[in-house]
Amino acid sequence: MEVEREISGTLKWKHDLSAAWMEIILFSGLAVYATLFTMWATINAYHHKRLNIAWIIAFALLNIVGHLIYILLGKRKVTFK
Repeated sequence: MEVEREISGTLKWKHDLSAAWMEIILFSGLAVYATLFTMWATINAYHHKRLNIAWIIAFALLNIVGHLIYILLGKRKVTFK
């Protein structure tokens, strides 16, 4: 019985440790993704000469939804040369 308790305690400790690492990796990955996506969308808006602070905030807070709004509003804009 003592051996079984020791093994189950060790497995529980390893499971808790791996769960903690998975949480760290998940949140770090999401933070890196959000940062890189915001940077990419901002650079993209700059190259299209439509960059302003509102778009940067939209990209940072709304992420993909903000970029879809940016695309939809850009298609609605008609320019004549």
